[in-house]
Amino acid sequence: MIKKQNKNSVKLTFDSDGSIDQNDNDIAAILPSIPSSIDANLKCVFCNYRQSNRKINKHCGKFYGPYNGHYFHLMCGLWCPDIYLFENNFIGVEKEIKRSQKLYCKLCKQKGAGLGFSSEECQTTLHYYCAVKAEY
Repeated sequence: MIKKQNKNSVKLTFDSDGSIDQNDNDIAAILPSIPSSIDANLKCVFCNYRQSNRKINKHCGKFYGPYNGHYFHLMCGLWCPDIYLFENNFIGVEKEIKRSQKLYCKLCKQKGAGLGFSSEECQTTLHYYCAVKAEY
């Protein structure tokens, strides 16, 4: 569960299989995503999956952007350490895009792995979806 602390509180809920409850409109009310009809070929800058991939979207959420021409899934962005919500806006997206494009996922070996661990001993980085799939 993720909460945004201020007058517009946001809570994400998950289905029994761990995917985002697509009927949960809390976050959509304050952060309208881009319509899926705009361009099905848009790719998430973090996980590299296309907007048209329903299986991935079920776990990673809706698309947001553009941020300097880049788009991302809700969960792919929120699990990056430098992205957060403030007054209905994503903050730190550009910084996180630059950082994550230098990092490779331990599991799939592709760039864009924004999820990491806070321990200095562990240098593992992952894509959000890869971590979900591997049950990290």
